[in-house]
Amino acid sequence: MKNKYNAKKTIGADGRTYDSKLEAKRAYELQLMEKAGEISSLQYQVAFDLHVNEIKIGRYISDFIYNIGAITVVEDVKGVRTPLFNWKARHMEAEYGIVVSIYPPKKRKKRK
Repeated sequence: MKNKYNAKKTIGADGRTYDSKLEAKRAYELQLMEKAGEISSLQYQVAFDLHVNEIKIGRYISDFIYNIGAITVVEDVKGVRTPLFNWKARHMEAEYGIVVSIYPPKKRKKRK
C-alpha cells in the first residue's frame, strides 16, 4: 500500500523497520547519541492513550522517547505535519503536560 505522503518503509541500520527514511535516519542519529552518552533510555514507538472526561478517545504513538539528563523528550519525526498530528500533539500537552518535540525542527522563514 502506498503512503499518501510518499514515505517508504525502511529497514534501519539496527534491523528495525521504520515508517520512513527520515525516521530511520533519526533513529541512527539517536543511537549514536546514546552510545556517546549524550542521551539515555532510548525507546521506540511508545503509546499514550488520549482521554476526555476519563473516556479513551484515541491514541498517540511517539516515534522516540529518550532522556537528556533529567529531561524526558517525546519526539516525532514529521515530513508533513497533518491536522490530526497537530491535534494529538496539543492533546498530549493538555492531558499529560508533554510537549512533543518535532524532528526536523521547523525552519524559520528569512525576513526580507
